[in-house]
Amino acid sequence: MNKTFEIVYKAPEDLIPYAKNAKKHPEDQIDKLAGQIDAFGFDQPIVVDSSNVIIKGHGRLLAAKKLNLQKVPVIMQDLDEYQAMAARIADNKVTSLEYDAQMMGFDLGTLQMHDFDMKLTGMDFGEIETMLLGSEVERENGKGIDDYADSHDETDIRQLILIMTQEDFEPMVNGLMEIQSAESLDNNTEAVKFLIEFYANSKKN
Repeated sequence: MNKTFEIVYKAPEDLIPYAKNAKKHPEDQIDKLAGQIDAFGFDQPIVVDSSNVIIKGHGRLLAAKKLNLQKVPVIMQDLDEYQAMAARIADNKVTSLEYDAQMMGFDLGTLQMHDFDMKLTGMDFGEIETMLLGSEVERENGKGIDDYADSHDETDIRQLILIMTQEDFEPMVNGLMEIQSAESLDNNTEAVKFLIEFYANSKKN
């Protein structure tokens, strides 16, 4: 069943943290959340039950207090005690997902190239380095970004960044997805390789 929710604005001090919340929120995480809210706005409401007890968004509440915000966006859900408890567990579980390192590396590389404030991604330098270099194994072997500055041949990972307008971007992505599906390819890299090989073979004929 699809549900729609009304967003209301409440003072942070009116919201009640769940006493047995299992998710930890270290200070550096709150600093990151505060930086993101300050940069991008409070675009993810806090979810509470009918008694204003938080179901989702304890970290965002702490960040709001750190920023001295007077009002925060809130969604109220009419859940009983056990539904709310299950919703908290589910939220913590589904947000712990693995990344597609290739796709994440592309976005991070693009932001870095444009001198974007990388702290606003919520990732630590080590996490960014891992994504850009391609694997955690290389970091465990003591290699850092500076190790590849003069001799990038030490790694098999390469990154190709294409800069284009939004008008060109959407048909490009849609086209690559169509090729992936039609040719049963694993990712965009395989789709681009397919296009290049197709063009090369067509020139030979």
